[in-house]
Amino acid sequence: MQRKKIVATASALLGLTMTAHSGVQVTGNACNPDIPSTAYQIVELPSGHFNVSLTQLYAPFGNTFFEIHPTSPGVIIDNVVIDVDGPPAGSPVIVRVLPDCNNPLVKIKSVGSILQTGTGETLLNKVEVEEDIGFVQVEAIGDLFADRDIVGPIIATTADNSARGINIAWAQRHILGDLVAANGIIRWVTAHTGDIGTLRRPVSIMAKHGVIQADSVVGNIYAYINTRVNGGNGPFKFLRARTFMGALDTAEIVPGNTFNGELRVAVELAADITIGRSFVPPNFIGLEPAGLTGQIIINADNLPNPVWTASVYFGDPANPDIELTGPGYTESPELLGGGSIGLAPFALHDESCVPPNGETVSFGSNDPPLQVKLRHYGPVTWKGTAPLTVERRTNCDIGQWQIVTNNFVFIPAKGDDNSIIAIAATGAPGFEVGYEYRIQATTQLLSGNVTGNPPVAWEGPYTVGLQSNTPSDTTGPGGVPDGCVDSFDLVALLAAWCSVAGGNPCGTCGP
Repeated sequence: MQRKKIVATASALLGLTMTAHSGVQVTGNACNPDIPSTAYQIVELPSGHFNVSLTQLYAPFGNTFFEIHPTSPGVIIDNVVIDVDGPPAGSPVIVRVLPDCNNPLVKIKSVGSILQTGTGETLLNKVEVEEDIGFVQVEAIGDLFADRDIVGPIIATTADNSARGINIAWAQRHILGDLVAANGIIRWVTAHTGDIGTLRRPVSIMAKHGVIQADSVVGNIYAYINTRVNGGNGPFKFLRARTFMGALDTAEIVPGNTFNGELRVAVELAADITIGRSFVPPNFIGLEPAGLTGQIIINADNLPNPVWTASVYFGDPANPDIELTGPGYTESPELLGGGSIGLAPFALHDESCVPPNGETVSFGSNDPPLQVKLRHYGPVTWKGTAPLTVERRTNCDIGQWQIVTNNFVFIPAKGDDNSIIAIAATGAPGFEVGYEYRIQATTQLLSGNVTGNPPVAWEGPYTVGLQSNTPSDTTGPGGVPDGCVDSFDLVALLAAWCSVAGGNPCGTCGP
């Protein structure tokens, strides 16, 4: 019933059929005119528009070729319907949209849609047009070349096949529609002088068995690229853009035949990059200084013994401003552009915590209560109410740590998925002057956007000390106020006593 509906829709779209016309011809392979006239129909519409229907498997057990050519300039094909029934394999239907057989400079101006409705094994081998390619839905798609835009969407309906899908989608200007090979592979996606997607309407580029290249050459990429649809674990090999916004989710970045696995972003990497496995040389990510505003996750599949040794560089690759080659880097997010790179499970990024891990901060009676932000190399989440433990001991008398977790509550940081904030619980004192605090993660603090959400992997505790800046606490070890009024302050007071006006108050400072 569904099949009859599709064919009826296609027939209605084509209208009355005719084979005598000027402007379009259908041939066999390499412009061979010797194919049955009953194998196709052409409808001439007003203003140089045409509809074409392909209907017959005229070479069973061989290759049934259909080539659609213009015979004059300016021809627009509104719809091509491939309604050829046949076996699912062994008798392929091969369709091409090509220039004039007698003049290769004369091309079809635009094609509005190409739709497969038949059951035969169908390959849209090649499409070349002078301006735009619209909607395409065919079992297997070869090479699409648009001298202006690929409007799309472009959909390959192939059954599970690591060799078929979309081979080339090349536009002189923009690629504006989704590209989908949900059970196949996408090899080359190129916008030569324009953008892939738009800021208002990002595109999806999805394939089960990998995406070889997404290349905007001199433009931008606004896209959600996924090589893991339908349970796939496809790789990704090459991306080039001025700005990349959206996301890339791939099992791994791997070298191509003629290049390393590369992501090159000349202005801003605002996309979130998710790499399922390790990230190793010769692959790399090249960015501009302060060009990372998104999040890069490595080992998102939570595999054992993950490795990040490949380079992420900022600036000239020959002499980069910053080059990161593994986890535990000390550069702040501000130096990178605001983004982070994390090897899962995620560690605490000591230098990006507020206050930084290990610092002692001065605190006055009029200062607002201290909040501690613990920032990680990747996003975090938690279950329950105790993702952290908080302990303290006095600065004055280093002794046993005392648990004070109940004095605090833990909240997410607004607009920062990588951070958790510790603040005073209602009615509790929170962080107090004169104490050193030690904070550690529990198994409830988890790595976000990672398979299985493993607990974070801190290398050590977070510590912060609070010292007073009040007059009575003048000094401590090393001459720094430490929040304690003690022997250090008494010695400092006596030293200063003899320096008051007169130099010898009460005769206590000797002759």
